[in-house]
Amino acid sequence: MISLTFWAEPAVITTDEATITVGAGEVDGGRHDGAERVAVVIHTRSADGNIIHGWAHLTAAQVAELIESLSGARAALALDTPTIGGVE
Repeated sequence: MISLTFWAEPAVITTDEATITVGAGEVDGGRHDGAERVAVVIHTRSADGNIIHGWAHLTAAQVAELIESLSGARAALALDTPTIGGVE
């Protein structure tokens, strides 16, 4: 099983639909064992009550791309722009 050992307490963002955990650390297991990554883990609950989660271990370049995308989406919300990422 692949996991990530966080270097510090990760940030946790909770919404009505999900819990999102984000933090930096070292990958344990798998082909990237020992690599330094940022983990993004999203937990949601299915209609039948089961907890479902998805995760990604991102490189520094991927984190920069994610931040740029999130910043663009936030700006679109602030401007009440009907398109985000070029999709209507």
